[in-house]
Amino acid sequence: MTAVLGWCGRRLRRPFTCALGSRLGLVMLLGMGLTAAQAQAQAQAPRQRSDEFGIVVNQTFTPGGQEFYRRFTDFWREKPDFESHTLVILERPSRRYGNLILVSYGQRVMFSGGLPVKIEAIRAIASDAVDKVYANIISLSLRFSGDADPDLGADEL
Repeated sequence: MTAVLGWCGRRLRRPFTCALGSRLGLVMLLGMGLTAAQAQAQAQAPRQRSDEFGIVVNQTFTPGGQEFYRRFTDFWREKPDFESHTLVILERPSRRYGNLILVSYGQRVMFSGGLPVKIEAIRAIASDAVDKVYANIISLSLRFSGDADPDLGADEL
């Protein structure tokens, strides 16, 4: 009979008499009912879950590269259907061009350019990069949506 203890700490014949008698118990029971009702409503609601989600991976290491990443993602979020594409932004040192910025999609480089020193120039490069990457992704998806040769893999097209 020790398992039948009420919330007031007394041994009870009816376990919920103490709980219903107190305001706290009533609030807790109503809260449990609301959460159960919410869970049932969520289970009955049609799920609109997308299996695809996109992220933008940041692999930059200089302050200019970080600024490019921030500006690129700001402009990228303005594009329609941006959440279905996963991109990687790489920053590579180069003797000839300073730091190079590479934006790749599906192991294909969609944009490559030198990283300028000035913040205003970084903003302009990021805006240009977003336009070029988005156009390349659209053309790539149109090329893959056509009749493809079954003997070729996805990376060979």
